[in-house]
Amino acid sequence: MKTSYRWLVIVMVVLIMLSNLTEGFIQPIAYVLQSSSRSVWEFVAGAASLVLTLFVARFINQEFIHGYVERTIEAKVPQLIGTITSGVVIFIGCCLILSFVFGRRIAQVKRTARATHDFGHGFTLPLEN
Repeated sequence: MKTSYRWLVIVMVVLIMLSNLTEGFIQPIAYVLQSSSRSVWEFVAGAASLVLTLFVARFINQEFIHGYVERTIEAKVPQLIGTITSGVVIFIGCCLILSFVFGRRIAQVKRTARATHDFGHGFTLPLEN
């Protein structure tokens, strides 16, 4: 295993193990933070999912784009293509995390972002004399 993947795999395995330890980890942390064990589990599972997303993005960038594709076309692929591909993978992964782990609807996130954008550009303040 490449060293660039090793730490991502270790952190992902540890977070997955911690998300499964309800009585040994989740409930004591929830008690100390005075929150529900469901919210603590969501954050641990979300962190594990984020690390998995970063692992997939790095794998696609290094092994697929700059490995397989470069060998197939026998030319060097620009770094920007790998970076954009990684960004798209991370964006999709974050949307999936919001949807499946935290139970948010992506349409609501999109609506909120649009409303924030409209608020910033659609209104002007009257000048004081």
